[in-house]
Amino acid sequence: MKPLLQIFVLAIISVEGVLAQQQKPLPRFEDFPVHENFRGKPAPVKLTSRRARLFRTMIRDNAEQGVNFAGHYVAATWGCGSDCWSFAIIDARTGMVYLPPSLLWVGGFGYSSGEDIIQFRKDSRLLIAVGALNDKGYVGRYYFLWKNNRLRLIRAIEDKEYRG
Repeated sequence: MKPLLQIFVLAIISVEGVLAQQQKPLPRFEDFPVHENFRGKPAPVKLTSRRARLFRTMIRDNAEQGVNFAGHYVAATWGCGSDCWSFAIIDARTGMVYLPPSLLWVGGFGYSSGEDIIQFRKDSRLLIAVGALNDKGYVGRYYFLWKNNRLRLIRAIEDKEYRG
């Protein structure tokens, strides 16, 4: 009888944990504000990696458009096929190019239902990707935080039922 009670208690705790995760509010752009805005001319890009050199034209073209992410960065996006986007982050002050391994490309596979597959704002350090990341895992909504020149996943809501 005692093992049955333990199983019952563990089941209740597991269900409560899942419900708590579902009720946690989604990250919002307003939750991660920046306190500086770069207004100067962007620095020339520094193509220091092989991958950056491979996409030099798209990276340079995006950099010329000016700051659009996290105060002094350029979130550079370019197509990599049908419903697919490649991604880089460029520091407008220094020209450094970052190709975060957690988000090299995103495939929408029809999952994004008309919304942008990669979402970001000039006044926020939050970045949202909608779809499948780097051809791994499931489609879903992935919330990243840009901090110390790194993109860190802070929340993932994966749709394990969706078939693209």
